[in-house]
Amino acid sequence: TIGVLLLLAAAPAVFLLNYLVLLPVYARDILDIGAAGLGLLTAAIGIGALVGALGVAILRPSGGSGRLVIAGLGAASVALVVFALSGWLPLSLLALAILGGCQVAYYATTNTLIQILVPARLRGRVMSLYILTSWGAIPVGNLLAGIVAERFGAPVALAGGGVLTLVVLGAVVAAYPPLRALRVDPVAARLAPNN
Repeated sequence: TIGVLLLLAAAPAVFLLNYLVLLPVYARDILDIGAAGLGLLTAAIGIGALVGALGVAILRPSGGSGRLVIAGLGAASVALVVFALSGWLPLSLLALAILGGCQVAYYATTNTLIQILVPARLRGRVMSLYILTSWGAIPVGNLLAGIVAERFGAPVALAGGGVLTLVVLGAVVAAYPPLRALRVDPVAARLAPNN
């Protein structure tokens, strides 16, 4: 299960999170909204992230759920594709807000699941791997997005990243069906003998 969660942390780091480096291209060339508009785009992500964080904190049961991991990553991927293909500012802002909210819900839940599932004696090492896969792979994704955007355009780079993230997610869910049913109670995990 931990390996599956680490793989699902790496996929968006490489294919999904690179949208941030291409936002200036969208603000200038696609939406024609300039620097102030770029601020508006990033604000939409932040507002969505805030709503997503509050939603996870208030609505999510304690512990974590594989379904929320799947739903969060899937919805973030779809939101990225919508943003990538939108040339209309209101739809772009909505897509980015949804992307920000789903991204926070996905990462908060994945982080929680990994910390609860890993025995205390291994937690530091596994969390190091999680940070490496979830944040350390972002520069690789940024490089790939830049290369694809230069050759085929920013919309192709971002839509392709969203689609590739969905493909990885679908393959992981198909190969590891227990992820859908995964639900962890932090109290039970704390009382387990290996912790």
